[in-house]
Amino acid sequence: MNLANRDPNRKILVVDDEPELLDLLGDILNPISDEIITAENGLEALSVLEANPDIHAILSDIQMPRMNGLELLSRIRSQFNPIPFVVLTAFGDSKSYQEAIRLNATDFLEKPIVFKQLQLVMTRAIRYGISIQQLNHSLNEVLAKEQIPAEISESIKRARRTVMLMRIESSIYLQKSERKN
Repeated sequence: MNLANRDPNRKILVVDDEPELLDLLGDILNPISDEIITAENGLEALSVLEANPDIHAILSDIQMPRMNGLELLSRIRSQFNPIPFVVLTAFGDSKSYQEAIRLNATDFLEKPIVFKQLQLVMTRAIRYGISIQQLNHSLNEVLAKEQIPAEISESIKRARRTVMLMRIESSIYLQKSERKN
């Protein structure tokens, strides 16, 4: 991807317990992102997300100490956070795949890493993450402008997040069918 075509505010969180792999993933994703933040486990990733709510997409390994990738995804989704979340694993068993789908993962990739495929999947995830943030910003502006009562405003926001999660749930199937074509 041409560096000149990058959106300057693209931000990715990469989560893996292997420092060498974090460096490699950073190198692979650098052409599609201006900022790559890393974490070595799910607990650290939750802290990073709390401090950086403007992250557009997450790429996470499954097998990690302290909190694995599926637990991280579960915690994020339990907060109704629709951030695009791509699972990366060396252990591509059907149980992990099914759990990732159940938790509304955006995509599921297996190691060894195919550089172009990873860049393509993460580019889509970032674009979707940017769209989510733009929708959130627009909704917040409308709610503030219309002076909607707080309890109604929160209900509207919760409903919007639920719709976003439903869209993410269907995206894994859409992306798999796109690859077959």
